[in-house]
Amino acid sequence: MFGGDRAVLIVPPRRRQAMHQARTRVRGAARLAHGMRLRVGTVRVSALRTLGSDLCVARYEPTPGNKFCVCTGGGVSALENAIRGRAWPELGAQANVSEILDDGAPVNLNGWSC
Repeated sequence: MFGGDRAVLIVPPRRRQAMHQARTRVRGAARLAHGMRLRVGTVRVSALRTLGSDLCVARYEPTPGNKFCVCTGGGVSALENAIRGRAWPELGAQANVSEILDDGAPVNLNGWSC
């Protein structure tokens, strides 16, 4: 889900490590190519629920092939605020994705669009 200056990716637990690495590669590529500092973070939905937020996900397809993700429950906003240092410092620390995972390999964004 892309929106404004953020992207939200929801992945099953078995893909978590691969997603961590892909995110760090994107962060590293943005820094090297454009001098941009991207914030990257990830948590389990259960961590959001512990704070009293939730994450409910739906797919909206207004026309064939034109699909959007819709999230409710406040979980996306809670995580965004934690990553940006606006609230819940313990969630922000838990969400941190180490830069060590960036191995410098090229980022494959085939199939992505916004």
